[in-house]
Amino acid sequence: MVGLYFLAVIGKIALTPQDFQVDILTYYYAAEAHSKSLNPYDKEVLTELAGRPVHLKYYYPPLILYLFKLLTLFSYSGAYYLYLALKVAVLCGLFWVWERKYLDTKWDGLFFLLCLFGFNYTIYCDLSTANVSLFEELLLWLAFAAFVQGRFQRFGILVACTAMFKLLPLFFLVLLLRTDDPRRWRYLVQSGAFFGLYLGISALVEPKLFLEFVASLTGLTGGLGRTGEVANPATWPLIQEVFRVVGEKGGVVVPRIIQAGLFAVAVVGVIVITWWAGEKARGFEAIERRKWQVCLACFVFALIIPRFMNYSYILLLAPTYFLLQRLGRVSAYLMVLLLMLVSTSPYRPPGFNLLVSELSGYHPLFVAYVLWALAVHHLATWYNASTLGGSRANVECGVRNVE
Repeated sequence: MVGLYFLAVIGKIALTPQDFQVDILTYYYAAEAHSKSLNPYDKEVLTELAGRPVHLKYYYPPLILYLFKLLTLFSYSGAYYLYLALKVAVLCGLFWVWERKYLDTKWDGLFFLLCLFGFNYTIYCDLSTANVSLFEELLLWLAFAAFVQGRFQRFGILVACTAMFKLLPLFFLVLLLRTDDPRRWRYLVQSGAFFGLYLGISALVEPKLFLEFVASLTGLTGGLGRTGEVANPATWPLIQEVFRVVGEKGGVVVPRIIQAGLFAVAVVGVIVITWWAGEKARGFEAIERRKWQVCLACFVFALIIPRFMNYSYILLLAPTYFLLQRLGRVSAYLMVLLLMLVSTSPYRPPGFNLLVSELSGYHPLFVAYVLWALAVHHLATWYNASTLGGSRANVECGVRNVE
């Protein structure tokens, strides 16, 4: 049934191009603008070429334009359907990598429901907007597969390749520092040098456009999309939104430096707690330990970077399923609490109106925080049980069956 529904969704996207894959307008006409020696980072130029409004600016490094020029070998209509077909193929490849290289289990109903509904329909969001996120995800999970298998040099190069679009995935190179491989620093430097070479070539080949690219990076952390929905449900926009609402309703204006300081405290707190939890995972055998390290790194990345778009939460689908496999039965108290908190009733006590009415778009972020906390708690509990000499028969490698 889930498969049939997925096909129906793809059919809907294919049959109504005027409503979907809006990002491909940017990619297609940015490449065309570059071919005509126009500025691809100017949204007005793209709108003029497209003959209709282009809502998204081009934000990627100049060399990526040469990749997008492959789309301009076709008409816009042909490029639209080709891009959609590529996205579907990449999604299937991503499912394969998850199953074979990370989860080591056959797909089941829970997995497909998670992919369908997880994090405010994150997969659908990606398919409907046509962002490059799925291509990044496939590269990144191939990197994680190499990491789990102990192929750290390949991991570093694949992470550097993933970062060629949006730079931020370079964060995952920190995983090299969690290994015991004596060559880890060499691999880290090699990966950084490889990425630096890529940026250097971009600056040499397209010096003016490279400066435009650097300038375009400012203002990327806003929380709202063009229709007013929360498009960037990340911690930094959440903090800004909370203080904006407090300012409007209470007349208290909190300086931006204090907001930034609170964000910095949150980032440091998440990193320190996660590093401590990661130390607890050292008791696992090598492959299981690396899987936990990947799981924790994905949650930390989602919680601390200032820009984590709604389609970016695809990153957390496999770690969430991985975590659920190892948690076993989730506390009934937690489930009851979550069900009680989610309510559309207009009668809410003070404070809850802010959560439901003003901050409901940050639901994926709240879920990510809960899952991160569960992962940290599980590792601490497992470690305490093992150090106290308790039986590890049911928690060998931290794995339990999902009930």
